[in-house]
Amino acid sequence: MKANLVLILIVFTCLRMPLAADGAEPVAKADTAELKRAVIANYAAVASASYQDSLATAKKLQKAVEALLAEVSEENLAAAQRAWLSA
Repeated sequence: MKANLVLILIVFTCLRMPLAADGAEPVAKADTAELKRAVIANYAAVASASYQDSLATAKKLQKAVEALLAEVSEENLAAAQRAWLSA
């Protein structure tokens, strides 16, 4: 899930980046500043999505462990193991 989200954000950003064609003039300084802002914004979006995904999986793991501690059973153990592997 994390890798897919990162890949989607990178592709989306690359599609929005102005690229110079063969023989075209270099990118102007104003365009460079805009490109820097776009790269920083993309990096922030990727980092935020990654942290949000980590938080969500950590909460699922915490609930599974709490359920296991409240009632020890094979079913709750298996659920905690699955949550641990997905986190």
